[in-house]
Amino acid sequence: MPALKDNINEIRRTSNGTTSNGMFKLLDRAFWRFLSGFVLILIVSFSLLTFFGVWREARENYSQLIRVFQRER
Repeated sequence: MPALKDNINEIRRTSNGTTSNGMFKLLDRAFWRFLSGFVLILIVSFSLLTFFGVWREARENYSQLIRVFQRER
């Protein structure tokens, strides 16, 4: 049973990172932080591009609609 207890203690020590080496834990945390930040920037930029594209399209359609109504008067 001591071997099982040692394995459980090793799992507890390494459960907050992928490896027992502290440098790899820091690199792993930095990598995931970079990746999540990169994905967040992509999502925000695509949503802003979509919003402004739709807004421009709607503004052009609205101005065309106003021109049509002014011509009919």
